[in-house]
Amino acid sequence: MKKYLAAGLAVALSLIGFAPSVALADGAFIEGRVGRSDLDSLGYNESDNAFAINGGYRWGSFGVEGGYVDLGQVDQLYYLSPTFHSRGSTELSGWTLGGNGHFNLNDHWYLSARAGLFHWKADYRYLDSDGTRGAGDITDTDWYAGVGVGYDINANWGVGLNYDYFKVGAGSSNNVDKLSISTEYRF
Repeated sequence: MKKYLAAGLAVALSLIGFAPSVALADGAFIEGRVGRSDLDSLGYNESDNAFAINGGYRWGSFGVEGGYVDLGQVDQLYYLSPTFHSRGSTELSGWTLGGNGHFNLNDHWYLSARAGLFHWKADYRYLDSDGTRGAGDITDTDWYAGVGVGYDINANWGVGLNYDYFKVGAGSSNNVDKLSISTEYRF
Protein backbone atom coordinates (compact mmCIF):
# COMPACT_ATOMS: atom_id res chain seq x y z
CA MET A 1 0.00 0.00 0.00
CA LYS A 2 2.90 2.37 0.66
CA LYS A 3 3.91 2.07 -3.01
CA TYR A 4 0.44 3.25 -4.09
CA LEU A 5 0.54 6.15 -1.63
CA ALA A 6 3.94 7.29 -2.89
CA ALA A 7 2.92 6.93 -6.55
CA GLY A 8 -0.35 8.81 -6.01
CA LEU A 9 1.37 11.60 -4.12
CA ALA A 10 4.00 11.90 -6.86
CA VAL A 11 1.30 12.16 -9.54
CA ALA A 12 -0.66 14.74 -7.52
CA LEU A 13 2.41 16.88 -6.91
CA SER A 14 3.57 16.62 -10.54
CA LEU A 15 0.23 18.01 -11.71
CA ILE A 16 0.51 21.21 -9.66
CA GLY A 17 1.87 23.10 -12.65
CA PHE A 18 -0.99 21.85 -14.83
CA ALA A 19 -3.78 22.82 -12.43
CA PRO A 20 -5.90 25.58 -13.91
CA SER A 21 -6.53 28.68 -11.88
CA VAL A 22 -9.96 27.72 -10.59
CA ALA A 23 -11.10 29.19 -7.27
CA LEU A 24 -13.11 26.10 -6.30
CA ALA A 25 -10.64 25.02 -3.62
CA ASP A 26 -9.97 28.46 -2.09
CA GLY A 27 -11.33 29.23 1.42
CA ALA A 28 -12.69 27.36 4.44
CA PHE A 29 -14.02 23.81 4.11
CA ILE A 30 -15.53 20.96 6.09
CA GLU A 31 -15.29 17.34 4.96
CA GLY A 32 -16.78 14.02 6.02
CA ARG A 33 -15.43 10.57 5.12
CA VAL A 34 -16.82 7.05 5.53
CA GLY A 35 -15.17 3.82 4.49
CA ARG A 36 -13.24 0.75 5.57
CA SER A 37 -9.99 0.49 7.47
CA ASP A 38 -7.50 -2.39 7.47
CA LEU A 39 -5.92 -2.66 10.89
CA ASP A 40 -2.59 -4.51 10.91
CA SER A 41 -1.70 -5.44 14.47
CA LEU A 42 0.53 -8.21 15.80
CA GLY A 43 0.10 -10.35 12.72
CA TYR A 44 -3.68 -9.92 12.46
CA ASN A 45 -5.20 -8.18 9.47
CA GLU A 46 -8.78 -7.13 10.15
CA SER A 47 -11.12 -4.65 8.50
CA ASP A 48 -13.70 -2.44 10.15
CA ASN A 49 -15.85 0.59 9.41
CA ALA A 50 -14.12 3.96 9.64
CA PHE A 51 -15.21 7.59 9.55
CA ALA A 52 -13.58 11.00 9.75
CA ILE A 53 -14.54 14.65 9.89
CA ASN A 54 -12.09 17.39 8.90
CA GLY A 55 -12.13 21.13 8.61
CA GLY A 56 -9.60 23.59 7.35
CA TYR A 57 -8.66 26.44 5.08
CA ARG A 58 -6.99 26.54 1.65
CA TRP A 59 -5.11 29.35 -0.05
CA GLY A 60 -5.17 28.39 -3.69
CA SER A 61 -4.24 24.72 -3.99
CA PHE A 62 -2.61 24.35 -0.55
CA GLY A 63 -4.04 24.54 2.95
CA VAL A 64 -4.19 23.31 6.51
CA GLU A 65 -6.59 20.82 8.06
CA GLY A 66 -7.54 19.34 11.39
CA GLY A 67 -10.00 16.65 12.29
CA TYR A 68 -11.05 13.51 14.07
CA VAL A 69 -10.88 9.95 12.74
CA ASP A 70 -12.33 6.69 14.11
CA LEU A 71 -10.47 3.78 12.53
CA GLY A 72 -12.53 0.97 14.03
CA GLN A 73 -11.75 -2.04 16.19
CA VAL A 74 -9.53 -5.11 15.99
CA ASP A 75 -10.31 -8.28 17.96
CA GLN A 76 -7.50 -10.55 19.10
CA LEU A 77 -7.22 -14.05 20.47
CA TYR A 78 -3.77 -14.97 21.82
CA TYR A 79 -2.80 -18.51 22.79
CA LEU A 80 -0.04 -18.04 25.33
CA SER A 81 0.20 -21.75 26.07
CA PRO A 82 -1.87 -24.85 25.16
CA THR A 83 -4.15 -24.22 28.17
CA PHE A 84 -4.04 -20.43 28.57
CA HIS A 85 -5.39 -17.82 26.17
CA SER A 86 -6.40 -14.17 26.21
CA ARG A 87 -9.22 -12.60 24.21
CA GLY A 88 -9.22 -8.86 23.67
CA SER A 89 -10.27 -5.95 21.51
CA THR A 90 -8.70 -2.61 20.68
CA GLU A 91 -10.48 0.49 19.35
CA LEU A 92 -8.38 3.08 17.54
CA SER A 93 -9.21 6.78 17.02
CA GLY A 94 -7.44 10.09 17.05
CA TRP A 95 -6.95 13.70 16.00
CA THR A 96 -5.20 14.88 12.85
CA LEU A 97 -3.41 18.15 12.09
CA GLY A 98 -1.64 18.69 8.80
CA GLY A 99 -1.46 20.17 5.36
CA ASN A 100 -3.49 19.37 2.27
CA GLY A 101 -3.65 20.06 -1.40
CA HIS A 102 -6.55 20.25 -3.86
CA PHE A 103 -5.27 20.23 -7.43
CA ASN A 104 -7.89 20.97 -10.10
CA LEU A 105 -7.44 19.06 -13.34
CA ASN A 106 -10.31 20.99 -14.96
CA ASP A 107 -13.48 22.72 -13.74
CA HIS A 108 -14.76 19.55 -12.04
CA TRP A 109 -12.10 16.83 -11.59
CA TYR A 110 -9.37 17.12 -8.96
CA LEU A 111 -6.56 15.24 -7.23
CA SER A 112 -5.92 15.67 -3.51
CA ALA A 113 -3.06 14.97 -1.13
CA ARG A 114 -2.70 15.32 2.63
CA ALA A 115 -0.16 14.62 5.35
CA GLY A 116 0.44 15.53 8.97
CA LEU A 117 0.46 14.50 12.61
CA PHE A 118 -1.85 11.81 14.00
CA HIS A 119 -2.43 11.90 17.78
CA TRP A 120 -4.02 8.53 18.40
CA LYS A 121 -5.59 6.64 21.27
CA ALA A 122 -6.01 2.87 21.48
CA ASP A 123 -8.60 1.71 24.03
CA TYR A 124 -8.16 -1.97 24.87
CA ARG A 125 -10.02 -4.60 26.88
CA TYR A 126 -9.13 -8.22 27.55
CA LEU A 127 -10.36 -11.36 29.28
CA ASP A 128 -7.94 -14.17 30.11
CA SER A 129 -8.99 -17.82 30.25
CA ASP A 130 -8.46 -17.77 34.05
CA GLY A 131 -11.14 -15.03 34.37
CA THR A 132 -8.79 -12.05 34.74
CA ARG A 133 -10.20 -8.92 33.12
CA GLY A 134 -8.42 -5.73 32.23
CA ALA A 135 -8.73 -2.50 30.30
CA GLY A 136 -6.69 0.57 29.53
CA ASP A 137 -5.51 2.88 26.83
CA ILE A 138 -2.35 3.89 25.02
CA THR A 139 -1.81 7.29 23.38
CA ASP A 140 0.95 8.58 21.15
CA THR A 141 1.59 10.85 18.18
CA ASP A 142 2.68 9.52 14.79
CA TRP A 143 1.83 10.58 11.24
CA TYR A 144 -0.68 10.14 8.42
CA ALA A 145 -0.68 10.70 4.66
CA GLY A 146 -3.21 10.24 1.90
CA VAL A 147 -4.18 10.81 -1.71
CA GLY A 148 -7.50 11.07 -3.48
CA VAL A 149 -9.39 11.81 -6.65
CA GLY A 150 -12.71 13.59 -6.82
CA TYR A 151 -15.38 15.50 -8.66
CA ASP A 152 -16.54 19.01 -7.78
CA ILE A 153 -20.31 19.09 -8.30
CA ASN A 154 -20.34 22.89 -8.08
CA ALA A 155 -18.29 25.68 -6.49
CA ASN A 156 -19.25 24.52 -2.97
CA TRP A 157 -19.73 20.73 -3.07
CA GLY A 158 -17.34 17.96 -4.04
CA VAL A 159 -17.19 14.17 -3.66
CA GLY A 160 -14.12 11.95 -3.70
CA LEU A 161 -12.46 8.57 -3.31
CA ASN A 162 -9.50 8.56 -0.89
CA TYR A 163 -6.71 6.32 0.39
CA ASP A 164 -5.11 7.22 3.74
CA TYR A 165 -2.25 5.61 5.66
CA PHE A 166 -1.98 6.04 9.45
CA LYS A 167 1.22 5.11 11.27
CA VAL A 168 0.46 3.79 14.77
CA GLY A 169 3.28 2.99 17.18
CA ALA A 170 6.65 1.36 16.65
CA GLY A 171 7.20 -1.40 14.13
CA SER A 172 6.38 -1.82 10.50
CA SER A 173 3.21 -3.86 11.11
CA ASN A 174 1.50 -1.20 13.25
CA ASN A 175 -0.40 0.75 10.65
CA VAL A 176 -3.88 1.35 9.33
CA ASP A 177 -4.86 1.66 5.68
CA LYS A 178 -8.19 3.43 5.06
CA LEU A 179 -10.19 3.57 1.82
CA SER A 180 -13.10 6.00 1.96
CA ILE A 181 -15.55 8.12 0.05
CA SER A 182 -15.83 11.75 1.02
CA THR A 183 -17.95 14.82 0.60
CA GLU A 184 -16.63 18.33 1.07
CA TYR A 185 -18.42 21.63 1.50
CA ARG A 186 -16.49 24.83 0.80
CA PHE A 187 -17.67 28.14 2.27
